[in-house]
Amino acid sequence: MMQPDIMGWVLGGVLGVLFIVIETFMIGRLLRVPLPHRFLVVTGGRHNRGGKTLGFRIARKLTYVIPVVEQCREIDGSCIPCRIEVRNAYLPGGVRVKASLFALVRLSTDPALAACWIERFLDRPTGDIAQVSTETMEGAARQVLSTLAAEEVGDLTFLAGMADATAESFRKLGLELVHLSVSSLRMEA
Repeated sequence: MMQPDIMGWVLGGVLGVLFIVIETFMIGRLLRVPLPHRFLVVTGGRHNRGGKTLGFRIARKLTYVIPVVEQCREIDGSCIPCRIEVRNAYLPGGVRVKASLFALVRLSTDPALAACWIERFLDRPTGDIAQVSTETMEGAARQVLSTLAAEEVGDLTFLAGMADATAESFRKLGLELVHLSVSSLRMEA
């Protein structure tokens, strides 16, 4: 039979190890770290940001998530490639134009615009973001081409007009246009 002093030490050691295992498990469940180029969107609680109370917070590094009260979702923040084909766009003189563009779009890192993309794209696949971006840029391309004269059609004037035309729409969507280039821009007979 063990002596009472040894029994206390063994029981204390077992309880200590059990406490450490439970604490490690709980910390692993409560602390979340996103992968590179990803965001953690924590929803459910009330979070103050600049005097405003929001129902979410965005973390790009280690964050604490309260179980049951908050939910944590990981969102891809890397660039999304978009290919835009504009056919049968008309210049003011009735000249038909065909344009091919390539763009890189990503979710905005600006906290003021985060609510926009969280509202629209949380729990949605990346393909939906690419589709919305492509359709927005196709509409902007048609808008820009409809204002240019045949002599003004060129890569630089077209790109400058595209950047201006998409800026407000992308801001409302919570997106950023990282890169835009013209693959081809030609007039058709």
